[in-house]
Amino acid sequence: MYKVGKKWVFASLFMLSLGSFMLTDVSVRADTQDKLNSNDNNTRTALTATAADPSSQAPVSEAADTTQEVSTTAEPVQSAASKSDAVVAPSSDGTAHATGTTSAASQVSSTGSNEAMSDTQQTSIATGNESAASSEAAISTSASEAAPAASTTPESAATSTAASDNAVPTSDGNKSASSSKSSVPTDSNVSLTEDAKKADSTASDLELTDNGPATAKATTVKLGQRAMFSAPADDTGTDDVEAVVNSYNELVSQGKITDNTTMDVTALSDDQLKALKAAIVKSGKTVTLAKVDATAQNLSAAAVDTSSPSYQMGYTDAWNDLKNGTGKVPTIADIVDAYNNSPLVAGSTTEHTMLNADGTPAWTGRKIPATDGVSITWNMDLIGTYPLNQKGYWKLGSTFLGNNKTLTLSDYRAGYAAYVKDYAKQMVNFMTQVQNQVQNPDNGDKLVNTTKYNSSDLTATSDIWSIFGTAITTVIGKLLNVLGQKDVTSSNPAIFGVNTNSSDSTVNDLVKSSVTTINGFIALALPYIQNGIMNQALSDIRSFGGSQGSQTDGFSVTLPATLTEAMNLNAPLQKLASAFGFGNVISSTIVNNVYLSIAKGVRTAINSHFQTGLDAAVANIMNGTVPAIDYTKVTGYSTTDIGKFATTNQNAGDITKFVEAIGYAYGQKLVPAILKMAVNNVTSNTGTLTARQIVDQLHADKVISDTEYTLLTTPGTTGTDSAGNPTTKYSEVTGKVNYQANPTGAMNTILAIYNAEVNAINQAKADFAANPNTTIDSSKVQFVNQGTAGNNVYDSKTGTMTVSTAITVNAGDYAKILAYLQSSDAAKQGQADADVTSHDQKNGQVVDISTTDKTFKGDTSLLSSDQLKNSLDAIVQSLGQSASSTLGKYYIESYNAEAKLANAAFAAGQQAANEQAKSDYFKKNGTLPTATVGDDSVSTKVGDVTYSGANDGTASDYSSTSGLGGFATGTAFVDGYVKNTQTAIKNALNDIYNDTHVQASNAASDASRASDAAESANAYASAASDAALVNPNNATVASDAKVASDAAVSADEQATVAKKGASDAAVQEKITSDAAAGDGNASDAKAANVAESAAASDASDAKAAADKAERDRDNASNAAKDANNGAIESLANSAASDATSRAASAASDAKVASDAAVKAASDASAASDAAVKNPAAQSDAE
Repeated sequence: MYKVGKKWVFASLFMLSLGSFMLTDVSVRADTQDKLNSNDNNTRTALTATAADPSSQAPVSEAADTTQEVSTTAEPVQSAASKSDAVVAPSSDGTAHATGTTSAASQVSSTGSNEAMSDTQQTSIATGNESAASSEAAISTSASEAAPAASTTPESAATSTAASDNAVPTSDGNKSASSSKSSVPTDSNVSLTEDAKKADSTASDLELTDNGPATAKATTVKLGQRAMFSAPADDTGTDDVEAVVNSYNELVSQGKITDNTTMDVTALSDDQLKALKAAIVKSGKTVTLAKVDATAQNLSAAAVDTSSPSYQMGYTDAWNDLKNGTGKVPTIADIVDAYNNSPLVAGSTTEHTMLNADGTPAWTGRKIPATDGVSITWNMDLIGTYPLNQKGYWKLGSTFLGNNKTLTLSDYRAGYAAYVKDYAKQMVNFMTQVQNQVQNPDNGDKLVNTTKYNSSDLTATSDIWSIFGTAITTVIGKLLNVLGQKDVTSSNPAIFGVNTNSSDSTVNDLVKSSVTTINGFIALALPYIQNGIMNQALSDIRSFGGSQGSQTDGFSVTLPATLTEAMNLNAPLQKLASAFGFGNVISSTIVNNVYLSIAKGVRTAINSHFQTGLDAAVANIMNGTVPAIDYTKVTGYSTTDIGKFATTNQNAGDITKFVEAIGYAYGQKLVPAILKMAVNNVTSNTGTLTARQIVDQLHADKVISDTEYTLLTTPGTTGTDSAGNPTTKYSEVTGKVNYQANPTGAMNTILAIYNAEVNAINQAKADFAANPNTTIDSSKVQFVNQGTAGNNVYDSKTGTMTVSTAITVNAGDYAKILAYLQSSDAAKQGQADADVTSHDQKNGQVVDISTTDKTFKGDTSLLSSDQLKNSLDAIVQSLGQSASSTLGKYYIESYNAEAKLANAAFAAGQQAANEQAKSDYFKKNGTLPTATVGDDSVSTKVGDVTYSGANDGTASDYSSTSGLGGFATGTAFVDGYVKNTQTAIKNALNDIYNDTHVQASNAASDASRASDAAESANAYASAASDAALVNPNNATVASDAKVASDAAVSADEQATVAKKGASDAAVQEKITSDAAAGDGNASDAKAANVAESAAASDASDAKAAADKAERDRDNASNAAKDANNGAIESLANSAASDATSRAASAASDAKVASDAAVKAASDASAASDAAVKNPAAQSDAE
């Protein structure tokens, strides 16, 4: 429900769908009309009519006692032939006669005795994506709620008829019909319920307020749905205009209004409708507006109705205007420009509305009516062909008894714009195709090769077009034959072919016709333009820069910035422009864009093949590579007069090869001189040049002419148009129009070639210095041709546009210089000379050098390129004629490295001599084994390195038989060995003496030790003997004494032996002492070795004797101890025996005494007793 101010409107959204059907002849009876007029307006009927043919809005009346319930689904415009052949022609009484294939579904329902029906009329405004919205004509009616029925109508009663294809008005205005087809509704079809006030299940409830837009509360309006705005008939107040517009815009922003949405606007005022229509146009949506009149009287459309006579009149007028105007390229251009400049369809980035903001068509070919209400009338034409298969057309005016209507301006404008938009969209597609496909390299090559090259085209003055006048577009083929050219457009369908896709065959026909016109213009103009571009590019040294440059600064190959400039190249093009309807200035954006696309495609092809030839020349000069094509065989080939070569006419099919030959010729002309400068600068070590300095030298050396020098050194000039966009200017040079191309690209390419050569030589020297034996990589240094980069490349298969990258050519002199350096004998000479110094000095102290007066040279045959051969002496000198040259430095480095190796080898030889002086060979022979160069029988190891006469690490890069001098590896080792032989022997003899001296000293010590042991042993033997004498009868003691005596004797003997060994060792010491003091001759050495051995033996004997004597001493000591102990024991035993005897005697005496004591005690006791008894006897007792 919508609330607008104080009014309430009821809203419902429902799907409309039903197959095609034809309107049957219906009239309204007076009694039925009365019923309708007397109805309480609670019953409503919705009529939706969106016609597929322009006459479907002919007057229609109804007559029925029953309620029909029919639903339809509006469909977008398709081909008129495929959708419907229905044609309605006005009859004398205004009744429509229809033909075609239709279907109808009717249903009679029991709703009461008095049911009312009302007419509805629906119109549509076509904007946005649909060029003309149309569908099969349909009538949809629905019963409203009524009072309970007193009677019931038949359950079903419906008829459907279709007029024959050749139907004509009958006398009573009724239709004659034949044939009908039924259509089963799809799932999206929605039939109206008995209550028209009830919305379907997908309806959106929206509320409009006085303060702003509607607020959506439910489902978004779906495609094909119908939004109904209705209000009670007695509510006739004026609604707020702004609220309606705001509500509509809000629904659009929320996505609730989509193309093909139907809106019932019964409740809206005229002002509101007008404002709503403007909002719909601005939004670019295709919306159908339906207005219901509760009084069942037909009303004029309040919005655009695609089936209205006014819409169809605009549609047909547009067809007529296009048919009459699109035979001229300027008109086509104007239409396409107008389309591109019109507002975009909402939500689209590419599609335009073809309507101005005020709803007027963006382009018109006539003065269209300015106001509503003028009379229009139907003009029947059963023979003619009209859009959408109409059999006639609407036109201004009225006829007596004719089918006269009044014009609805909005419908007329919409119909006009819809047709032009359909046409313009296809023309845009064609022009976009041309712009893209010409950037495909294969297409571009084919296009360029289609046209034969005629250098005089640039300055042609003939007026061939005047022969044919305005009929030029019909005789293009003949003109091309006269010119001897092929039709570039028909020969290149990938670029200029046309594919139409409109549902209206008349649009497709016009598009094809227009493309034919455009292609005719291109076919006649392109050869001149292409040849003009080629002539300038091929005869202009600035083309050396290829694709380099920018729109702001200008390019190396510059084009006329606009088609106007291009058409002003010569008289034929100027006449051609006039013949095709152009004025002095061709201002069309689209035409200029297409021209620039084609021209740039031609330029890209020319640039690419020019640079292919140039690269072939660079590869040939730098590397000796022979081109796959023998460009010298191309007609007119010359390196001395390229200007003349560039004006040599060429046959179609040979153009790209010709362009390559021009590039090759320029390369052969300029590159050798550029490389020569580079070589000279590097070899003379005078620094590198700038691009301007190079060009100055080329000019001074007469390599380039004064004109070419001027072109290269004068910056290109660009101007700007009134909008500030850059435009290319051109001036007269040598009598021809010459575009002021930017020379920067050519200068860059010249400098890049120069630097590639400089880098090749310098990099070779640097790599050689870092590693003289490095592997040669021929691609390490390259010429990078930026003139091949930056071209748009279109891939027709993927539809993608990419940008080309720079092509490279190997700078072959890198490999040549490096190979030359590696072939030199500088390293070999450095090694040989260091080895000679080592052998001469024989001291292992070869010192480093920092300079040399020698010169060096490699294999000059390796310097095979012309630029190197032409500067051979300078190259040889710069690379090896001084200590600071590459080879001079290498010689010094090699010499110093070899010196270190030779010194190490010499030291190793000395070490080996010292080792051999301790060998068995020396002990046996008194001499060292001989070390010989080439023999490894004498060797030594220092760390992990083994040195010998066969290999001592020297002379690794040369042979002693190579004629460079030097010596074989092992020489330094042998030199050190031999040099140290006598010293080693002397040192060995000193070592022998020292050893012998030690042995003699040890022997003397041992002799003393043995003597001491013998003396001790004798003492022990004497003690043992004394013990035996004390105990003469003790056999054990006597035995021990015998052992001690024998040990003492043995010790004396060992002492004698030790003394002799010591004496002999002393003798040997004297021998070695004398030998060490001598000159180290073999006899002394042998004697010393023998003496050393003997001394060792004597010392060993002395030691053994001393050790034995000490053992004998120990034995004597032990025996003496045993004898002494035995003697002591024997004496102790004797004493014990005597003591025992004496003890026994004492015991006996003690017994006697004891007994006497006992007796005395007894006596004493008796005396005591007596004394007791007899005191007188006390004294006796005491």
